[in-house]
Amino acid sequence: MSDFRDAVRSGLIEYMEGLEKALDGLSKDELRYQPALHANFIEWIVWHMARVEDRWVNLVLRQDDDIWVKYGWYKRFGMDPDDYGREDTAEKMRAMPKTDINEMMDYYRAAREVTLAHLDSMPVEDLDKEFYHPRRKVAVSGAWVWGHILVEEAQHLGQIAYLRGMMRGLDQ
Repeated sequence: MSDFRDAVRSGLIEYMEGLEKALDGLSKDELRYQPALHANFIEWIVWHMARVEDRWVNLVLRQDDDIWVKYGWYKRFGMDPDDYGREDTAEKMRAMPKTDINEMMDYYRAAREVTLAHLDSMPVEDLDKEFYHPRRKVAVSGAWVWGHILVEEAQHLGQIAYLRGMMRGLDQ
């Protein structure tokens, strides 16, 4: 019998597959392409997607350190341990150190591994449990957090696919 975990897992797997397909074959210049000065670029979006998922699952749901900090990923990329891209200015985004997208995806996959393990072990009762939302400074339910993660993935994967389409067209 299926439950909420199956729906969330299916969405997370589909988004990761879509992301890997969208990144396939992109050059370093394409990963940093901006159609306008205030537009996000793919490399930044991938990092932000991974960071947001890592923070929601680890800091909020598991109430533990995010793996970005816990395993020193931020040091590998020369980035701020507390940064996750929320309300970044265009200047701050463009100042993001150039990264190796394969290494960034290694971080993302490590975060996803923790996400899926937590999803598998989370009791159904935790969907109604209240968790502290650090930015809004209010409580949100476990169901809200999982829904938010899926919305973030969908929005940002759409942005990446759009940017790729702008550069390479529909069939590339």
